[in-house]
Amino acid sequence: MAEVKKISKERRVFPAIVSYDHPHNDYLNSLSSQGFLGIAAYLTGLVYPLFLFVKALAQGDKYRRAAGYAGIIMVLGLLVFGMTETMFTHSIVMSWYVTFTAMLMAIIFRQKDTETHDVGS
Repeated sequence: MAEVKKISKERRVFPAIVSYDHPHNDYLNSLSSQGFLGIAAYLTGLVYPLFLFVKALAQGDKYRRAAGYAGIIMVLGLLVFGMTETMFTHSIVMSWYVTFTAMLMAIIFRQKDTETHDVGS
């Protein structure tokens, strides 16, 4: 940050750049702050659940397929939103992602024998 202020005073960059403290891109933020391991962990945290959600579409149960579609939309949205904002630096987004991923995974991986039991019995 100090380097940016210095080159701003020298008029080598536009002065408004000084007010930005991160790249407003999840991919660049992970890469610049945590290196290749950070970007690999970031992408694994999104792509692996995406793979499981896509796999759920092949299952016959309509609830599992619905959870798969919801998960795909959620992950693809975060992959796109991450291009213009650092979504996972905000704790509310991180909490939301973990909670909804866990709920959708619970629907996808629920036990088969629970489908045959009535709620009232």
